Amino acid sequence: MMISLRILVLVLAASFACGQMTFSVRDYGAKGNGKTDDGPSIAKAFDAARGNTSVIAFEKGVYRIAETLSPPPRGRSPLQRFSFFLSGMTNCTVRGNGAKLVVTDPQMGVFRFEDCSNVTVKDLVIDYDPLPYTQGTIVDISKEQATFDLEVDDGYRTPDELTNSLSKGTGSVIIHPDGRFVGGQIGRFRCRAWSNISGRVWRGYLGAGTWWNANQVDNPLNNPLLAKGGRFWYMAASWGSIFEFRQCSDVTVQSVTAYAGHFFLGMTRGARLTVRDCTVDRLPGSTRLISTFDGMHVASQTRGPITVENSRFDWIQDDPINCHSDGQFIADAVDERTLIVRSQYSNLFQRGDTIEIVNAGVGKKGTATVGDLRFEQTNRWPPLIYTLHLERGVSGIIAQSKETNVSKADFIYNLSACGSPLIVRSNYIAHSFRTLPHTEGAVIEWNTYVSNQSSYAVTMHTDKPQAYPVLEGPQSRNIVIRNNTFIGSMIALASWTEGYDVHDIIVTNNVFSGSAQTVFRCSRGKYLLFADNRIVVPSGGAAGGPYSFLTFNGGSVVVVSNVTVKGSNASLASVIRLTNMGDTDIVINGIRLDDASVPVIENR
Repeated sequence: MMISLRILVLVLAASFACGQMTFSVRDYGAKGNGKTDDGPSIAKAFDAARGNTSVIAFEKGVYRIAETLSPPPRGRSPLQRFSFFLSGMTNCTVRGNGAKLVVTDPQMGVFRFEDCSNVTVKDLVIDYDPLPYTQGTIVDISKEQATFDLEVDDGYRTPDELTNSLSKGTGSVIIHPDGRFVGGQIGRFRCRAWSNISGRVWRGYLGAGTWWNANQVDNPLNNPLLAKGGRFWYMAASWGSIFEFRQCSDVTVQSVTAYAGHFFLGMTRGARLTVRDCTVDRLPGSTRLISTFDGMHVASQTRGPITVENSRFDWIQDDPINCHSDGQFIADAVDERTLIVRSQYSNLFQRGDTIEIVNAGVGKKGTATVGDLRFEQTNRWPPLIYTLHLERGVSGIIAQSKETNVSKADFIYNLSACGSPLIVRSNYIAHSFRTLPHTEGAVIEWNTYVSNQSSYAVTMHTDKPQAYPVLEGPQSRNIVIRNNTFIGSMIALASWTEGYDVHDIIVTNNVFSGSAQTVFRCSRGKYLLFADNRIVVPSGGAAGGPYSFLTFNGGSVVVVSNVTVKGSNASLASVIRLTNMGDTDIVINGIRLDDASVPVIENR
């Protein structure tokens, strides 16, 4: 009796350690046998844990999740379906212990946390069956008819099995017969329709307006990488992230592996996120072309620090890491110190925030501090009204109206809520599009970037307002890129309008190797330092003809110092190419080359 009592005391002590109660999903009926629909049982464990300082624990096994278990929150789109909606939780840990969750609805996300704080998710594996995409080989192309024929791989769903979601797909990936991979916006387009030709061969119908970017109206078949014999991957439309955190703070995602999904992770209007020791990659031993559509997006007025470290992001269709704030258009300017912003989102501004007012035509108009604000809800769309009272006025505000479209109206970036500081450290990032630090400050260090094509590894710019404004920004500034290895990939920065430049960028102690291409491309940046970097030149020429390692088109106050270039090839035209640069705009010294015949500077 005494022994049994002692065991009971130990169990209770473990369950209440550090004030946390443990809720095992097995205690609520989950089997983990890979066959039973364990979703309802897991949901019961989460429901029991609500309002508690709690640990939701899995035992190692395979847990199938077969249906949407909770309706979207009130007012949310019915497309925003997740397996588990968790709200109002504090001091919550989801401990996977190596469990694998297999989601059987390809258009459903997995975890959505809302208004939670001090959340940790660790030691989980996530996969989908069936997968949320199709893939195959391009067997025929007709530019005249704007069609291409796709032979779907065995084991992958055909377009009719994806219902109408495939025609509204979010993106595609092309792998040329020579192995070149292209994703991101370059390879992204939608099909108007599909029809079955024979067996597993399906015809995709393209044409004007089928690019993901509506302003690119050319036939996607003009893309030279879309070729007969190439491989093709196409994702069904979905709102579902594996992890979505809305208005959450102090979140840690650790030792999680994702083999498929739309987004790996999204955070909006939150604060303080750490992603550590995670893997987003194709399932080992599988024939999958891609892992997920996107890696992680930290967006919509999220406050830093944001830390991503010791993780692997591989074979991702678009951005492995994207950190930004969403621009908000000014609906009205009562006077120079009182601005009205309408939005569907709460928690966009706080007292004391520093905001930046920008116009697509003239660039930055000014910065100001929010001294006071008023928030109200209306029956109009968008329903939320922010009245911002600034400590210092900004003159010449152009509000959005029926007469003033989005390309002419002023908009606001919240510099206090753009994910700064962003720390990207000791990650392996490969076969993906780019890291986007749209922040007030970032350190990108000790990472390895790999591509099998001439590809952007880190891109610094902000979105230009279009007919449908995304406005990912603000313009990158105070970015340090150091001690990284770039293999077949480059750094690029660009300013879309004069007066709103990328600025204060330091690129130092990096190694660039693996392809004959530009490694640093700058269009109208200022206060730039490229120093103590090493460039290893591959043998053979460049596919695109003559090139320079560093290119500068416009800009000011640029220093290039102590650059070592090892090796040479016939396509290398110069180390540095200058276009539209004045004599006092750039300082160059300490360039060391193996091939003395290669010019250091080429002016255009």
